[in-house]
Amino acid sequence: MKTSIIILVLLAWGVISTPSVYGVELADTMKMFNLDEVTVASSRTNSPLKNLPQRVEVITQEQIGSLPSDNLAEVLKRTANLDVVQYPGVAATVGIRGFSPTAHSRSYTLTLINGLPAGSTNLATVIPSGVERIEIVKGPYSTLYGTDAMGGVINIITQGLPERLSGDVEVEGGSFGYYRASLFAGGAVANNLRAGIGATTIRQGDDYKIGKHNLLHMSDKDKYILDEASYGDRMHNTTFDMSNVRALAEWQVSDRWKASAEAMFTFSNDIEVRGNYWGTYGQTKKEFNRLNLYGTLERKVASHTLTVRPYYTREKEPNYSDNSSVGFVNYESDIAEYGLRMQDQFRLNRFTLLSGIDLGVYDYQSDRFEARGVPTAPYKPDNRNSSAAVFAHAAYHSGNLDVNAGVRFDHLRYQIDANEALNALESKATHNVLTPSLGLQYRLGGHSRLHASYGRAFSVPEADKTSGTFDVSVYFPEWDYWWTQSYVGNPQLKPEKSGTFDLGWRYSDANNGLSADITYFNTRHSDRIVEFTLESGAISFRNADRSLMDGLELDLRYNFGTLFGSRFILEGYASCTWLFHDHYTLTLSAASGADSIVKRRLEYVRKVNGTFGVFFRNEAGISARLSARYIGERFELDNFGTLRPGILPEDHATEGGYAVSDNILKHPDYLVFDLSLSYALGRHLDLGCSITNLLDENFSEKDGYPMQGRQFRVRVGYKF
Repeated sequence: MKTSIIILVLLAWGVISTPSVYGVELADTMKMFNLDEVTVASSRTNSPLKNLPQRVEVITQEQIGSLPSDNLAEVLKRTANLDVVQYPGVAATVGIRGFSPTAHSRSYTLTLINGLPAGSTNLATVIPSGVERIEIVKGPYSTLYGTDAMGGVINIITQGLPERLSGDVEVEGGSFGYYRASLFAGGAVANNLRAGIGATTIRQGDDYKIGKHNLLHMSDKDKYILDEASYGDRMHNTTFDMSNVRALAEWQVSDRWKASAEAMFTFSNDIEVRGNYWGTYGQTKKEFNRLNLYGTLERKVASHTLTVRPYYTREKEPNYSDNSSVGFVNYESDIAEYGLRMQDQFRLNRFTLLSGIDLGVYDYQSDRFEARGVPTAPYKPDNRNSSAAVFAHAAYHSGNLDVNAGVRFDHLRYQIDANEALNALESKATHNVLTPSLGLQYRLGGHSRLHASYGRAFSVPEADKTSGTFDVSVYFPEWDYWWTQSYVGNPQLKPEKSGTFDLGWRYSDANNGLSADITYFNTRHSDRIVEFTLESGAISFRNADRSLMDGLELDLRYNFGTLFGSRFILEGYASCTWLFHDHYTLTLSAASGADSIVKRRLEYVRKVNGTFGVFFRNEAGISARLSARYIGERFELDNFGTLRPGILPEDHATEGGYAVSDNILKHPDYLVFDLSLSYALGRHLDLGCSITNLLDENFSEKDGYPMQGRQFRVRVGYKF
């Protein structure tokens, strides 16, 4: 209650302090930014958002800057209705429209930086400094990007270079020993040449505390799932540091030719990894370093544009045996992605024609050690995927009608290397996949539009799932016990495929401050890859029969400032994704020969995700954002039964197609608030503060990993 009163007082002060002598020019500056005019780079044609039938959400630079977020996962969870699963130890994954977030090396959601592979599916390692906007394409986009774009695409657009030399510096500090500093400078350095460089470092020097409260009702079982001892407890071994260096250059070679390059190096030397709340996996630590190199060569003549874009990313992640001075690297992964994307775009009256060739390689290698310098069998064999694709895409735009259609053909090759320690044999396989798409949008008059789209997408299986037989062993020193699991690849595995249809209505009018969208989507996911146990006890893989995910996406925004002559912005917003169905069916073969069909809810997928809040900004330089995130209930396998004696066998879920013997827990829902305030002193200096997890909610996004409680931060920024 006290917090609500403080917020109302601050907003009222902002309204009162807004100058009352605004003329037309100043009033215009307070209008909300018209997202309809944004050109969406994810379309690969740089089409305006208003001309795209597909469901695209844009997170603006203003939104990113007004939220206390250290990484891409935190930005997405506070602005978009996605299934984000974040762990302590700088790790996070994401799912869209019912596709489960996974911690595997591949994902159902494709993450890009300026339309090229980001080099990591771990969203917690992507620092949002220097980001201009984030485009989220919901639904299949394999027609333009190939594998993994089944649930959608997250495209991070970095800031370009200003015409004149300028820059900014920002410092932030807070509770739990938090510290962040960033710097960027760039602009013209010679005729037709611009360059810039920036750096960011983030550190949390103290272990965080878990929240003490729950805003929504919690049953005794819900509290047992979290563990009642966790309320207000310290989550030990959770400090971390991350840094990022970014350099870019742009050269206008001639009137027709332009070349640009961007390099990013993201690294950490000390990330403590707690494991679960009870610490049964031990206190360890890890490091990571990732290099991203991107280039663009563009030739533009009138309505014709030719683009060539090479890329190279490499991410190494050493993991240590324990968090001590004598700990050694016991596991290290090394993942490289590189390739070339070429496209030719031609505009003719109301038509835009796009064709191109994409070449890419995904190379996974790893090493594992049982003692310092003593190798042992890795968790899986080295493997690589390579792809060659051709695609064509056409778009038509008239006064009331927008149409786009495309088709792509991918030739995929993957192989697994022989590994004697794993008893894995060398194996190779190929797949050919054709993916079409179609989108339609019709303007009903005024600012109202109907939109519909259909697309197919696919995801190639990881090479270790398709071939090879190998054993994974883990030693537990506290019990002097070796755990061994055998895996058998299935050479008959096919790429997972999906087809998604969506239909919706949208309204957008920047002048009256109202925008709304309601979209129904229906996804049929076939050949879903799941694990199953052979009679020998080994785990193998199979294509499940099918999955169904359908539901509604709702988005509503209104700027109440338009009622007051746009003297200030006071935007209320609410959006949610509500799943009607999120289940899969699997045909199980019994030894007797009688098959049975099992239908189950998908794990980690929430029935409802939602965000809502209010944003205020005026010409006096005051801005504030109060945002909330609703995390719906979800199903997860109970892996910690012996650690939670309060959870009885009968507490396991008997709904969603599960039986008590399946050991599935239904996790409760949560509501998490964040508050941020800022004040601009003139054109150069900016002051701010924020409170994350305002009401100190005790919540988790993955069972056994409670998230951070309330944290205070203060910030100072200067532009030059």
